Amino acid sequence: VYSAKQTVYTGTLWSNGTTEPGGPKPGDLVYFGSPYGPTAHVAIYIGNQECISQGGPEPGPRIETLSAEAAYEGRGYYGYRSYLKK
Repeated sequence: VYSAKQTVYTGTLWSNGTTEPGGPKPGDLVYFGSPYGPTAHVAIYIGNQECISQGGPEPGPRIETLSAEAAYEGRGYYGYRSYLKK
């Protein structure tokens, strides 16, 4: 279940990151949408088209492919942002 407060928080994270050419790198945050907005869910990219995500039918974090995470509850993949200094 998403809230407007959560969507504002993830939207603020999105607006403060950068996008590097070549797609997400391990440690980047990947964003997924919801009925509440385009950046309602965030996960950590770990490489090989996989991310660590929290939430879902089981408690605790889980590793998912980007496409599986985007399909969960019809989220849709929105994009990624880098926050690590080079």
